[in-house]
Amino acid sequence: MNRKIKSFILVLSIFFFSIVGSSSLFAELDPELAQTQNPRIDQTDFFLSGFLAVGPNKLTGHSELGVASTFGVEAGMFRYIGLYNVLHVGMEYSLMLTNYSTSKYEDDLFVPVRLMPKIGYGLVFSKNVITFLDVGIGPVITKLKRKLDDSSNSATSDTTLGLAYTLGFNVNIQLHKAISLNAGMRGDLIDVKPSEFQIDEMDQINGDSITTISYGMHAGLKFNL
Repeated sequence: MNRKIKSFILVLSIFFFSIVGSSSLFAELDPELAQTQNPRIDQTDFFLSGFLAVGPNKLTGHSELGVASTFGVEAGMFRYIGLYNVLHVGMEYSLMLTNYSTSKYEDDLFVPVRLMPKIGYGLVFSKNVITFLDVGIGPVITKLKRKLDDSSNSATSDTTLGLAYTLGFNVNIQLHKAISLNAGMRGDLIDVKPSEFQIDEMDQINGDSITTISYGMHAGLKFNL
């Protein structure tokens, strides 16, 4: 994985666990206050949600920016475990359409299936506002179409299995007892090894791994069950 990506994940992890540790300390110092201000401690809320995401996309290394768009649904739960703390666990299904280009070719990478278990931890700011970070990893099915810049020829690979990773920052705002707005930023990484296919005598996809990174805004509605 790119060194810059590793550094970014490390910084976010340190920040994340710092928040978790400090907020847990507040609850331990004054447990009576915890029960008064957040009576939902030890409560579990189950939900279904849908979202849309869009943002720039590129290959790791050198490529021109493209666009990644995602539609997804998630089933999960929030578990209130302290005065300021909430645990988020979910299962996301989503599909993505991404593209990017290099000096030699242009690719469209379609992801019809992405199934991703997710876990997150966050802060309860008020009765109606929660912010949290979440991470996820899971399998993907992809299909790659490549077009050479200097030719009208193009070819499509067979469907291929790969892995997807996500890291997101979320703000959840309760609009009604049963409906919340969930919005924020997320980064997604798709790592696949396309099956070999021939475009012409000079260019082919020969099984080399392809790793794309996208990042952008997401927004959707969450329905409490």
